Amino acid sequence: EPLLDVFAELLPQFPNARLIFVGEPLEWYDPTPLIERRGLADKVTITGYLPFSTWYTYVAAMDLAVNLRYPTLGETSAVMLRMMQYRLFVEKPKLLATLAGIQSTVQ
Repeated sequence: EPLLDVFAELLPQFPNARLIFVGEPLEWYDPTPLIERRGLADKVTITGYLPFSTWYTYVAAMDLAVNLRYPTLGETSAVMLRMMQYRLFVEKPKLLATLAGIQSTVQ
């Protein structure tokens, strides 16, 4: 929810901005109702499952990575590691949750 709030606040300054959730919504949390309530349906996309070749295209095209890792059991994000493996994460600005596993991986 905070990500959607911040995105909505930034839209007047960046009217061409798009927010894309790459992957499936979680079983226990689907942001679609929040997106619709905030009137952001034309600016926010949820891709659903993507094969790696398509996932890679989205990640390569992004301007900012937001790693959504809450709640967590302290594990490191496999998506973040995959992005680091392909040198995508290193070259992009990123917002990360304050979690020990992530902080110890990304310096």
